[in-house]
Amino acid sequence: MEGAGAAAFGCAFIDGYHSNKQVVKDFEAVKAVSAPDAICVFHDVHNGGLRPGLAAIAAKYPGFSSSLLEGTSSGIAVGTFGAFPSAVVAVLTAFSVPAVARPVLETALSRWSRRRRIYRRRSLTKRLNVLRKLVGLKVRPLAPKGLDGMM
Repeated sequence: MEGAGAAAFGCAFIDGYHSNKQVVKDFEAVKAVSAPDAICVFHDVHNGGLRPGLAAIAAKYPGFSSSLLEGTSSGIAVGTFGAFPSAVVAVLTAFSVPAVARPVLETALSRWSRRRRIYRRRSLTKRLNVLRKLVGLKVRPLAPKGLDGMM
């Protein structure tokens, strides 16, 4: 770290551009100013598809490990070098999903993912239809709504 007497960070929350390449870059920037045993909290790991990015960090930096908080809506992950402190283990335990509940969670995530894709497609179609009208092109129909007619 630069500066006389500057203290290293003990915990960092990483929520940047959601790509695997960028999560590695964000981690490296944080690592440069963090304590050796710092805890890194990664946002949107599940929703952003960032598990390969965390795997790339672990491959590049021996001793780094991470764990997904499955009970969070966006799939937050926690990572560190070495063993997790007991307070972090307690959080990991609190947000873990029992094996019997895993099929229910997977079904819910699948439904949510499908609804999100439909919502984005409909939203994009609406915006493009505005442009189509402006230039005199035929307007395209919207995709059907979600699984049960709700968004």
